[in-house]
Amino acid sequence: MGVKVEPIQNSKGDELPRAYTRDAEALAVIVRDGQPSAVRVGFENLTRVADFGLVAGLPQGPAREVGIPRWLADIRTNETLEAVCIAPDTSPIAGSTLLLTEGVMDDDGQHSAYLLGHNDKGPLSYISGDGTNPTDCAFMPNGDLLVLERGIALLAFQMRLVRIPAAEVKAGAHMRGEELLHAAGGDIDNMEALAVHTAPDGSSRITLVSDNNFNDWERNLLLEFSLPE
Repeated sequence: MGVKVEPIQNSKGDELPRAYTRDAEALAVIVRDGQPSAVRVGFENLTRVADFGLVAGLPQGPAREVGIPRWLADIRTNETLEAVCIAPDTSPIAGSTLLLTEGVMDDDGQHSAYLLGHNDKGPLSYISGDGTNPTDCAFMPNGDLLVLERGIALLAFQMRLVRIPAAEVKAGAHMRGEELLHAAGGDIDNMEALAVHTAPDGSSRITLVSDNNFNDWERNLLLEFSLPE
């Protein structure tokens, strides 16, 4: 299948020493001049963001630390930085990185988030559904934001996929998405990853992936949907 698995490196080029330092939860591709040039990775527990260069399409080399707010970097749990996505050129915040937390709540009970960018920078928040929390995000080609949520109901996983208009993704916003999909039960699992690509026919394809956490009672699933415009 051409799959290659290698350990993540720290900023010195050494393998990360302990499990809590390796808890990578989010990944976004950095595109420069129309070509993927690096990947941006978000970590929980030892909360941080780092870039890794791409060589022949593969992430390689030591981590390059990305500055994030101190309030986020100081949190040491596995419910911190769950989603990282980079706004496309069509977005009003083009090139900015959205950091979205799973269980870090603000004073209004909303999920804390932050925008990293030169011109678009600052805190914002995300309002999830009842019983679900955000697990990943991805921007549509037109700049709209998709957010994947996951939860447990009646001892089964549930998931939501919501869409937020591009103009509503900005510093100071309280983002609440329009629900596109809601599912529960045996047809889904621990849905944690979201990606968007454009098919040859021009339609937008949404890919959702679950994580089995090396548990016998969870599955790895890959689901793909077409999103009509």
